Amino acid sequence: VTGGTEAERRIFYTSLYHAFLMPTVIADADGTYQLHGQATSTRAPDYAQMSDFSLWDTYRTVHPLYAWLAPDLAAASARALTRFAEDLGAFPRWPIATGESGTMLGAPAEIVVADAVARGAADADAVARAWPLLRAAALDPVAPAGGRGGREHVEPYLQLGYVPASAGRSVSVTTEYAHADVALATLARAAGADADADTLSARSRGWRALHDPSTGFLRGRLADGRWAIADAEFDPLVWNDDYAEANAWHSLWMVGLHDPAGLAEALGGADAAIARLEQFMSGGADEVAADPTSALPREYYWHGNEPALSAPYLFAQLGRPDLTQRWVAWVLDALYDDTASGKAGNDDGGTLAAWYVWSALGLYPVAGTDRYVLGAPRFPLAEIDVGGQVLRIVGDGAERGDRYVAAVELDGVALTTPTLTHAQLRAARELRFTMSATPTSWGR
Repeated sequence: VTGGTEAERRIFYTSLYHAFLMPTVIADADGTYQLHGQATSTRAPDYAQMSDFSLWDTYRTVHPLYAWLAPDLAAASARALTRFAEDLGAFPRWPIATGESGTMLGAPAEIVVADAVARGAADADAVARAWPLLRAAALDPVAPAGGRGGREHVEPYLQLGYVPASAGRSVSVTTEYAHADVALATLARAAGADADADTLSARSRGWRALHDPSTGFLRGRLADGRWAIADAEFDPLVWNDDYAEANAWHSLWMVGLHDPAGLAEALGGADAAIARLEQFMSGGADEVAADPTSALPREYYWHGNEPALSAPYLFAQLGRPDLTQRWVAWVLDALYDDTASGKAGNDDGGTLAAWYVWSALGLYPVAGTDRYVLGAPRFPLAEIDVGGQVLRIVGDGAERGDRYVAAVELDGVALTTPTLTHAQLRAARELRFTMSATPTSWGR
């Protein structure tokens, strides 16, 4: 990267370093490894088996970064996770050392595998090995012999379209499953299973059954359709058993990145959704201004944990990229610095670090797909070399401190919407942003 302040360059390169501290090779020099509970060791002849995947965190930002900048690592990660499934019977949710910790929730491994496939890092062999195991866990009415891994609540999900509140953290599990269904549909199409892909795509919209129009939030619902918490007792700012490390405000935006149209429809249209999102981000800014150093949970936008990380990028998907540019710039300026306490919370395997890298370059991934949302670059020039092919990301005006986008060109062709596919990104030689000191109408 060229330009920016010394502090911005230090944050960028420290973040890039942190994003590559995990995973860990657990194989010996000859390729053998032994997982917890296995009587004998196993040898992976074609790669070194890896572990320490903080998947609930890292699927969002870290693994898509590998798929772009280090595709060999993304492919090896997909193989390692598939090998865990072949050895233990199901894909892990959070493998650590030689076993599965079972920590957190959802089915993030399939998002990571699908992301590597969608962005061209993993090959047909990865699809052939992973797809049957993932399909059985996600779609079979009877659990496979090895269990369902992170899909342990899929049976009521199959029946109801959502995970009932009796399961615990049900809103978060449902929205995680929705994102995993979007990703698994991507993998299904790569496997030639178009009917399954259609089923998964349709099922990914089941989260809408948890939207309560009277409050405007996602709420835990019992199997009989009743809300788990009485209306008079519901408070969107309070953590309760319907959400994982989040409240209703944080959890509302979890579905927006992969289903922005559905979220806009649920909230009364794009303008209403944007107004709610501005309220959420502004509330977070007020909390930071009042207590800038706290890493404790915040009631509104909380950058120190994963559920709402993508919220600033939803503005662009809802038709207001200028608000994405505004709020991403605020996060970069207010919540990162180059001191030892320079992040807003637990980095979680490089998740917050990778968020900075993406945002400073002007992109953000929709994990488990081949798509990116465009933001605004922090530096006047970044040169990214992947396998000898160099992409220049130019921020014309970033050197003046301009934070808004007036125009974008990809190899000289004007872009009119704030989205890119991975194929476009990998084929390009130059992504040029013309920056502005004030908001513009570009991309609306």
